[in-house]
Amino acid sequence: MAENPETKVKPVDTESVSVIPRHSEWRRVARVFFGRRLALIGFIIVMTLVLTAIFAPWIATHDPYKTDLRNKLAKPGREHFLGTDATGREAWPWDWQRRTLAAGYSPLS
Repeated sequence: MAENPETKVKPVDTESVSVIPRHSEWRRVARVFFGRRLALIGFIIVMTLVLTAIFAPWIATHDPYKTDLRNKLAKPGREHFLGTDATGREAWPWDWQRRTLAAGYSPLS
């Protein structure tokens, strides 16, 4: 069987040909990462803790160390979101302070 020189495939010089990828490498990494449910849940938890730590001064509006004996053991309401403890301290800033510490120490564990 004789080969036809017109139909013969010629070798391509790979150094002179540049292939442009359809998607960037970051897009591929994001697609693989966010396609995994457990990785996505972990990412959401970590980002929630980080954002809580960053915005804690604006979220917890009361001073956690300030005591108000007239409002001790107050029920949750408009002024005291989570109520107060036995010394009249606001419970909301204490909760946010614990979350801030948890976000700060979570990379260490």
